[in-house]
Amino acid sequence: MVIYRNAQWVVQEDGICPDEGLPQYDIEISRVFETTQRGDHTFYDWPVHMAEKTWVDARLFNEAFDRAIHHYSNVSGVPVDKDMLRASFAEALRIARSS
Repeated sequence: MVIYRNAQWVVQEDGICPDEGLPQYDIEISRVFETTQRGDHTFYDWPVHMAEKTWVDARLFNEAFDRAIHHYSNVSGVPVDKDMLRASFAEALRIARSS
């Protein structure tokens, strides 16, 4: 079942995937809470990781990721760290602008 769709990404109950015509890059929903350390900061991994891909519109990925992480939070009971999420989105946009 599709939970959210934008011009580049589709969020389904089991994960996030690119829309048709884009490289195949499926992210299992259970992986949305993974983190990464960049310098002295901890971010949710997927926004910053995907921002490094030249074919990804970081803004659109952030929108889809936001829907996916909140959906999985509701399903799993794991809370979203809202400060880390905001910082992750800001870092992703910074990375995308510098590419």
